[in-house]
Amino acid sequence: MALQRKGVLQGTFGATAEVAEQEQKPVEEPKADDQTVTHSEPEPEPEPEPEPEPEPEPEPEPEPEPEPEPEPEPEPEPEPEPEPEPEPEPEPEPEAETDDQDSDDVEATAYEWARTAVEVSYKLARRRPKAWGPVPVRLASDAKERLEARRARDHEALGVNFAETHYVNAALENIPDGLDDAIQMVEDYLDTLGLKAPTSVGTTGRVLKTTAAKMERLSRDMRTHAGYGKVGALQTAAVHRLLDALDRLDEGAIDLDKLQSKV
Repeated sequence: MALQRKGVLQGTFGATAEVAEQEQKPVEEPKADDQTVTHSEPEPEPEPEPEPEPEPEPEPEPEPEPEPEPEPEPEPEPEPEPEPEPEPEPEPEPEAETDDQDSDDVEATAYEWARTAVEVSYKLARRRPKAWGPVPVRLASDAKERLEARRARDHEALGVNFAETHYVNAALENIPDGLDDAIQMVEDYLDTLGLKAPTSVGTTGRVLKTTAAKMERLSRDMRTHAGYGKVGALQTAAVHRLLDALDRLDEGAIDLDKLQSKV
């Protein structure tokens, strides 16, 4: 028995000593070369994120209330028709002019060219003296006398210093341009003389250069188609025609107020 207890105690003390020795020994770390399989615990799976809650649908906007239809405007009342204006009384018709008045007006208008032609010649002689040039003039004695008397009469009545050339230019300028008309003018004048041959006086007058060119052309054509000696008769007929027209007008054959306002 004693031996058994001794053996038990030795066995116990021996085991205890071994445990003590093991505790005193340092624990060796595993070398890197040692391939040690280490079973790691599996990582826990992440919890799934919660799904976002859906946004609430926007509430529909309320539909606008329809605007009330405008009330129809009342139809305008028809305007009253205007009263018809009274018809104007017809104006009394002017008294009919007598035949004598009509004939006087027509006659004055028909001869007005003569007055205008003399006035224009007078004004152009004062304003444009260089536009005038010489021209041979041959007038019958009676035409020459009438011309001098007319110039003196107008000068005394109107106080305007007219010259004979103003009348001569006005007369020659109004001779028809056509040769046939000029020849007829000569024949009509010669018919008034009957069998009496006219005596003429030659001179040199001054007229507008345009008038002088016209007379040169007519003189040349008349010598060719009507014979010589007709140019003086044409000039005389033209002067008589001008003086006759001035005589037919009223006493103041030249409008002095009109003439002096434009000079």
